[in-house]
Amino acid sequence: MKINGTEFDDPRETPFPKRDYREFSQGVRTSVKEMWVCAYEKCGSGICMVRYPITMTNRGACTFDGVPIRDEREKKIIQELFATVKPV
Repeated sequence: MKINGTEFDDPRETPFPKRDYREFSQGVRTSVKEMWVCAYEKCGSGICMVRYPITMTNRGACTFDGVPIRDEREKKIIQELFATVKPV
């Protein structure tokens, strides 16, 4: 799966741990859902696992690693992820 030029593991393929997901309020009217996904990147002579946060507000604003998502296709992917991934 690829968002914002970063390829990461599809969280729908394996059981998603509760520690990598949370919901919280940001002010009175904004609720935020956040999940952390894993990617494997080359670092030096080895491969490192890197975790990226994906967030979505109840108003539809989405971010990947703190960068706002502008592409509507990528926003749809993020909305799909939050709709289908249930932490266990």
